Amino acid sequence: MTDTFDSLRPYLADYLHLRGINPAKRFRCLNPEHTDRNPSMGFDQRRQKVHCFACGADYDLFDLLMIDEGLVSSTLRTESCCCCTSRNSLICCDGLSIANSARACPI
Repeated sequence: MTDTFDSLRPYLADYLHLRGINPAKRFRCLNPEHTDRNPSMGFDQRRQKVHCFACGADYDLFDLLMIDEGLVSSTLRTESCCCCTSRNSLICCDGLSIANSARACPI
C-alpha cells in the first residue's frame, strides 16, 4: 500500500494546477485556519510538498485531499494540543492543520 501512495505523491503539482494554482509561484496558504493575505506558500518539487513560510504548515498530496474533501475532523486532536510537539502526530491542535514535525502551532 505504501508503494501505491508513494507512486501518487508526484502528482501534487498536477493537483495544484487543477485547483488553479501555479506551483512555480508563491500562493496563498492552503491551511483553512490561516487567513493568508500574502502569497506565503510554495511548492517544493524535491520533497513533493507545499510549505507555508508564515505559519509553518507542510502538506503533501494526501493532506490536501483530506482537507479539500472534509475528511479531517475538527474533533481529532493530539494529546499535546497547542504544542504540536509529537513528531508522530498528523493532526495539529486545531484538527485541520497537518503537522509533520515539531514546531509552533500554526493557529
